Amino acid sequence: MNKILVKTLILLICLMFGNLVFAEVEEEVVVVTNVPYSASVTKKASTESVTMNAVNGTHTGLSTVFTLQTNGGDDHFDYIITSSIITEEGQVSAYGNDGRLLFAHMTVPPTASAVSNAKSGSGMSKNVFAYPTIASATGGIQTEFKTNYKDYGNCYAIFVQKAKAADITHTVQGTPSANTYEVGIDEAGNYKSTIMFTIVSK
Repeated sequence: MNKILVKTLILLICLMFGNLVFAEVEEEVVVVTNVPYSASVTKKASTESVTMNAVNGTHTGLSTVFTLQTNGGDDHFDYIITSSIITEEGQVSAYGNDGRLLFAHMTVPPTASAVSNAKSGSGMSKNVFAYPTIASATGGIQTEFKTNYKDYGNCYAIFVQKAKAADITHTVQGTPSANTYEVGIDEAGNYKSTIMFTIVSK
């Protein structure tokens, strides 16, 4: 009887140790991380300098291409294209209310009244003239010219919606806006306008 009991105990002990050796333990690990919203813009190959026809002010066209990448939508950032020229009084916006872009003489800056005339197309805009512009985008992004928009003034607002990356092209058309380029009034020389793509966190 004792032999049977000893054999049974040994068998039970072996089975118990066996279970311990082959036991599996699973534990779930949950990792929580916070990825911040971010956005970046880079400039691609662009046409930034042309020679205009002195008789009528036409040129072959200017364009600037930006690549936008973001993981934050319109709720997180403002995406804005603004512009500027230098006048006798200092730096001012180069966009008229209809999206035209003004160009100012670099060494003989225009007066404030000449800039105002170029923005309205009323003539007498010495050393400043304007061209119509267009902003377009790929990948479902929308562009819209805005007058006195938020704190940005006249600008192009870019609405990314759910897009993550796209190219935005700002084009200056080749025929001047009416009554802005005036032969005999606008002096020879280099004319400049600056556009800036800005991302502002909300």
